[in-house]
Amino acid sequence: MNCHEFHKMIPDLLAGTLSPEELSVAREHLTTCPACAEALRMARETLRSVTPRFEPSVPEGLEARLLDAVHHRATAPQPPVRRAPRRRLVGLLSGIVSAAAVVIVALTFGLNTPARAARNRLTQAIASMEGLHSIRIELRIRTSEAENFDYIDPLEEFVPHTLEAIYTPRLLWRVEKPGRKALYDGEHTYLWYDSLNDGLIQPYTPDAIGMLNLLIDPSQLLELERQFTKTHTGARYELHRKAEVLYLKVISPAQGDFSQSDHERNTSILESNTRREYLFDAESGRLLEACVTLLAEEGERTLLEIGRIEYDAPIDAPTLTALPEGIAWECPAQALPSGRLTGIGAEEAARLILGAFATWDNEILDEALRNYGTHARELLQSRYSGATAERLSEPVRSGKYPGWFIPCTLRMADGSREKIRMALRNDNPEKSWVIDGGL
Repeated sequence: MNCHEFHKMIPDLLAGTLSPEELSVAREHLTTCPACAEALRMARETLRSVTPRFEPSVPEGLEARLLDAVHHRATAPQPPVRRAPRRRLVGLLSGIVSAAAVVIVALTFGLNTPARAARNRLTQAIASMEGLHSIRIELRIRTSEAENFDYIDPLEEFVPHTLEAIYTPRLLWRVEKPGRKALYDGEHTYLWYDSLNDGLIQPYTPDAIGMLNLLIDPSQLLELERQFTKTHTGARYELHRKAEVLYLKVISPAQGDFSQSDHERNTSILESNTRREYLFDAESGRLLEACVTLLAEEGERTLLEIGRIEYDAPIDAPTLTALPEGIAWECPAQALPSGRLTGIGAEEAARLILGAFATWDNEILDEALRNYGTHARELLQSRYSGATAERLSEPVRSGKYPGWFIPCTLRMADGSREKIRMALRNDNPEKSWVIDGGL
């Protein structure tokens, strides 16, 4: 390795992204070249002095332009020197420009150092998950027992969850919380409610357990965090070692579009301003614990805690996929849409659905409620049959939800009024509008 090649490696030395072989070659060069050792020392000192506590968004192409300028200055031939005074001046200017080049490199890569360090740690942790046979995770989430697995509520108490998965020879998993459970047997996803004795059978559907799908294989969660380090979402990173563990902190603003409505703010992890903290085993790189805290104007509130992760846990596959008795199972996919709720906008679909409440028009409502089980539809019919829409507001988007929210006021069959915010989506293959919540 020559000095020119070493100077090109300084940014990766600062970021810690060299391979073991490249690092060995760089260290060998440093033992024989005091000039390069001094250049690296200057770069490190400069980096420590300019590294901010947050990661600003660097304009696209700036890094490449600055490095090209540095490379051009380092390799450009020097003009002939004839007089001693000019020689001293050129030497002084050359030293100043060389120092400036090191500062530019340190600044450019220093701005990204916290995110790069986090990315490297996440990459190592993802690699450490390879070869796992099974996993068992115990966690607590502030949510409602009856709500879906993705839902959080900072005002609720903690609800315990357990998640178990087997990876080989094929993927099997089970997720449980009081009142709501789901499992995947290698072919279908089963979702059921203890109180309703009602269950749905679907093809493999990760959305059935929302964000907890990322914990079926924790490398998915870590990969999501790793991608965030590349996208300038406004997140800030901090990584340091505590004894035998590595601590990664991510402070992230709520993700999604809240320009029309704040309805979905603080209803899921990604749609909240959070501090996400991860503990990794310093030797193996595996995730040990995790904690997610809501950062709100009124104070902080822990939303999720992973208290125990057992890798290669002894899990029996037949027990994992055993279905409960006494559940009335239904396959919503068999209820094909009538077509009444396709090819129209969200507001028109809402009017048709609410209009169908008055006489409980099954042609429309079987399509709109096809993601609900038979028992759930019977409960909805007993409550909303005969209701009429008294007021319907314009549909709005909120957060990361792929559909629309329609605030409306219903006059119930008994003359009372009820305000609801119907959630409608049509991101299915048929592009048919279905009710996704709000009732």
